[in-house]
Amino acid sequence: MVKTLGVGNFSMDRGPILTAPFEWTELEQNDQGYSFPEVAEKLNLYPTFFDRNEAAPDSTDDLIHITINQKEYQVKKDITIMQACEQNGIKIPHLCHESDLTPDANCRLCLVKVKGEQELAPACGTTVKDGIEITTEDDELNHNRKILLELQMASHEHNCLTCHKGNPCIAGSCELQELIREFDIKESRYEQNKEKHPIDNTSPVLSYDPNKCILCGRCVRACREIACQNNLGFINRGADTLVAAGANKDFDQSACVTCLACIFACPTGAMTEKIAHYEGEDWEEKLIFQS
Repeated sequence: MVKTLGVGNFSMDRGPILTAPFEWTELEQNDQGYSFPEVAEKLNLYPTFFDRNEAAPDSTDDLIHITINQKEYQVKKDITIMQACEQNGIKIPHLCHESDLTPDANCRLCLVKVKGEQELAPACGTTVKDGIEITTEDDELNHNRKILLELQMASHEHNCLTCHKGNPCIAGSCELQELIREFDIKESRYEQNKEKHPIDNTSPVLSYDPNKCILCGRCVRACREIACQNNLGFINRGADTLVAAGANKDFDQSACVTCLACIFACPTGAMTEKIAHYEGEDWEEKLIFQS
């Protein structure tokens, strides 16, 4: 529902509803939203989507043969190397990739080797072809990934002790931290950037800490593709690049609708929900009797 028709919500009396339909549906936005039966009727989905007895089409013609790490697989054509690997339980390190978002291929951690190609190929942005031979892991690829992770560590002071995503939570644990541990990186060989950027706490529901941002762009794409808001984007260039809301405004002065799509897309602790932050205060122990 969310991925194909628009952005949804939940109503206690009507259940799941479509509140912000995509333009191609030609459905007008209204305050009440559209229930599943209403969407199905208006878009004529009943003959196909809701027919349980309809036989599934034969998709064997859409399968191709590929080789991953010297092992043969059958996968659907026109999918990416990343999707083919995920479907077959093969893990490729990544930070900018998110299955619900369009690929961006900017973190470069998912670079793999394709036989016959001189350059390494980003797995999230390269489509499989019949007979393609792929290597997802070897000494050279792992060395490159360690270099990239160490550069990310040096870009800011990533202090896991003060980070909300340092431990697993409802929004997920820090993916950068997981990869650093996976590659057994103790420290970065590069000089650490000590510059501090101000934290934006103006939003009533989220906090944005640019010092923990790795510029993967997942929040930008989530805001555009899931929330349909286009409120987030990149500003400046080179080492000064940052994610900003609106025309480089504070969050409370931008068009943010507080949908939290950016928070769940963020792989680090750059975008966090305020309710999850702990604020200490003085308290006194009290004895309470319960029946």
